Amino acid sequence: MLGRYTVAVGKRGMEITSSHEWVLQTHGFHVDIGKKTMRFDVVLSFGIDRAEALETVCSEVRAEFPDYELTVVPDVDVSD
Repeated sequence: MLGRYTVAVGKRGMEITSSHEWVLQTHGFHVDIGKKTMRFDVVLSFGIDRAEALETVCSEVRAEFPDYELTVVPDVDVSD
């Protein structure tokens, strides 16, 4: 049962991040249901304001999972 819930939480988190065109990739997604923690990296488009993008992603994920401690690590895409 926990495995399905963990997958569902991760899938929903990925849906939230991928809804933004400036999030190029989400990876390193880890959810600990028991500890209520969630961690992932997001690759952001080079031209985006990183602080604003990170705040947007964090606020949307927190709204969906308010009981979880959230850690989001931003990466910037520097390839052409």
